[in-house]
Amino acid sequence: MTSFSSLPQEVIDIIITHLIHRDYASCVLVSHAWRSYFTPSLWRTVRVVDETANNCLKTQQGRNALARYSQYIREFETTYLGLVFYLTIARPAITKLVSLTIRLKDHRFSKLTAKADQAGDVPKSVTSSVIKVLKNNPGLRSLNLDRGCFRYKDDEGAFEFLTIAIPTARLERLELSFFDSHWARDLEGAAITDSAATASSITYTNQFLAGVKLLLPINLEQDRFFSLKEIAITGNGIKASSMDPIRLSFLVRCPNLERIRLDRLDHPTMACLPILLKMACHRLDCLELTNCTNDITEPLVDLLQASKRGWKELRLPSMYALTRLGLAMLLDTSSETLEVLRIENAEDLLRRDTVGLLSSTTRLRRLEGPSDGQVTRFTSELTVDAYENYQEYVDGQKDRAWAVGPSMEYMQLSIQRVPRPDVVCRQGGRHLTFSQEGLDADLRFEVQRWIYTQLSKMTCLKELVLGKMDLDPELLASYIDPLLSSSMDPIAYEEALLMSYSGRGFQYLTMEFSLESGLDILEGMKELRVLDVRRTAHNIGVKELEWMHINWPKLEKIRGLETERGWSVHRGEGKEFKAGVDAWMAAHPRGIGSSFYL
Repeated sequence: MTSFSSLPQEVIDIIITHLIHRDYASCVLVSHAWRSYFTPSLWRTVRVVDETANNCLKTQQGRNALARYSQYIREFETTYLGLVFYLTIARPAITKLVSLTIRLKDHRFSKLTAKADQAGDVPKSVTSSVIKVLKNNPGLRSLNLDRGCFRYKDDEGAFEFLTIAIPTARLERLELSFFDSHWARDLEGAAITDSAATASSITYTNQFLAGVKLLLPINLEQDRFFSLKEIAITGNGIKASSMDPIRLSFLVRCPNLERIRLDRLDHPTMACLPILLKMACHRLDCLELTNCTNDITEPLVDLLQASKRGWKELRLPSMYALTRLGLAMLLDTSSETLEVLRIENAEDLLRRDTVGLLSSTTRLRRLEGPSDGQVTRFTSELTVDAYENYQEYVDGQKDRAWAVGPSMEYMQLSIQRVPRPDVVCRQGGRHLTFSQEGLDADLRFEVQRWIYTQLSKMTCLKELVLGKMDLDPELLASYIDPLLSSSMDPIAYEEALLMSYSGRGFQYLTMEFSLESGLDILEGMKELRVLDVRRTAHNIGVKELEWMHINWPKLEKIRGLETERGWSVHRGEGKEFKAGVDAWMAAHPRGIGSSFYL
């Protein structure tokens, strides 16, 4: 039998990479030989956070172990103020970190032990300690610091000194958080009047420009972050004093920045940030914005003009901040570059605007909306009016054919206003309270075939999401019996939502995915893995499953297949229809596509 130690080193290295941290801890106890193999991996990542901090350093044995194996530490994370001080006096020093995370905002009142204070080796400020750790590790590639690291006793100049000390040689990712849970205001429902926001923006922008002119020579004297590709900045919500925008002037030293993620930024900072990005970050093409206030329309439009190359990836929380004019500007500058677009709430986006988006973007790979658990009663998905889109095509008013094609891998969309004369009642048996007035029932299949034709261009599509996303579980529980959930029977779910979440329970006038309606037009989508038709009036039966088995060989699952077709006039067929589908699925347990049975 071949022993582990007799294996070639290359094979041992491969085996080690497939183990988890708990495995390393077990392996070092096997023998002295195994200890030599697995000790470097065991100590590669050290996390000393929250309740684990005291256990790590309260004994001399723990401190000795940290010192003994410091040469192996590459990734370090702590929320413990005492450990930051300890790192500055520990011998030998940790000098080979590639990733460092220090989050101290919840430890602002932490005190040093009397013994450490008497030693006389403890720095007198948090920032000085962090700076020393940074200078000891010039090879850092990822750095994550929060506002607890940015202060001296009087907080004067701490952040500026710290940014100068950040190693520039290899740093690829930088995350800075100014968020303070002790006094930050929640963004939800927060609002500033437009006049107040505008006045504040003008005042801060003028002050900011003056400050930038003063600091620009100083910043340009410092080393550039030539390797830095990604920055994440978390502000402190709407409180203007939470973050001085001038602190971000170091961005002029980031000429190769490609991606920026912004969270909880206040209005003044949002107004000033585009100035820096336009000035220096000419490779920027990816933006992710979360938790914004309701008054950043103008700053956001300015921010969207900050990319010199055109946006490649764009993730926005909602359309109320962008406005339709902002979307038109975005498409004008980025229609040929945009690959990923996520809009969590499209409440202010018209259906024809969505068609304009699909008709303009030629390189789009992912179109994303809200995810499960994000949806509230007011959330609106990106929506296409199928009937209007078809009529414009027939009348020749505009070229409304979708430009999205083979590059598309993920599409999340709500397709509405499809003529469905077969839909006569709700899932629970109640008469429909909405009519199909204005929809020509004779165009039922023509409208669907037009949409199928547009979808068929996406020959590399892996996931098609046309179903209803699950509601926020907390809001759902406040309106529905907590014992119920969104995973309940579709009929019971819709009936429970009927009064409180009108329109969120089920979607009736939409694609049916039957062969009769033109499903065969999609035979070229050979890469499709997931089809999501949850809580929609689809007509996927045994015939359709057999077709998908042959034509979509990689199809793994259909979310929302469990329909009884209860909306149909032929309601008596519902149980038989469902029984046939269930029997087919039981006979194909590994997946729907033929590739699972080769």
